[in-house]
Amino acid sequence: MNSLPDRSSKRRLSAILAYLLSAFTGALGLLNWIVLREMLMTIVSNSSISRWSWQAIDQFSFLLLGMIWLAFVLYVQHDYVKRAERQAMWSMVSIMTGIQAVLLFLSHLIPPAIGIIRYTSLQFTIAGAEGIAGAALLYFGLYLSGKETKRNHGKERL
Repeated sequence: MNSLPDRSSKRRLSAILAYLLSAFTGALGLLNWIVLREMLMTIVSNSSISRWSWQAIDQFSFLLLGMIWLAFVLYVQHDYVKRAERQAMWSMVSIMTGIQAVLLFLSHLIPPAIGIIRYTSLQFTIAGAEGIAGAALLYFGLYLSGKETKRNHGKERL
C-alpha cells in the first residue's frame, strides 16, 4: 500500500484548510468591524455633531460596516478556495491578515493621534505590535506572491 495521500485527498484537505482560514479571516474582520465602529463613535461623541444624530450615525455605520464585512468574507472565502486548488493560498492569507492588522493598528492609533483619548503605554505597545505584525505579514505575503508569480510564469513557458 502506498502511504502517500492521493491527489484528491490533498485537494480536500486544501479546501478544508481554505475554509478554516477564511473563518479565521472573517473573525478578524469581525474584530475590525467592532473596533472601527467604536473608533467612529469615539470621534463622533467628541465632535461638534449634534447628540441627536449619534444614534443614526451609529446604526448606519453598523449597517455599512456589516455589509463591507460580509462582502469581504465572501470574497476571501472564494479566493482562498480558488488559490488552494493551485497551492497558492498562503500569499493571499498573509496579505489579507496583514491588511486587517494594519487596519486595527490605524483604528487604535487615530483617536489618540487627534487628541481625543489618552492611551497607556501598554495600549500603545499593543497598537504598535499590531502595526509591526501587519507590516511583516504584508511584506511576507507580497514576497510569497512574487515567488508564486515567477513559478507560474515558468510553467507557462513549458
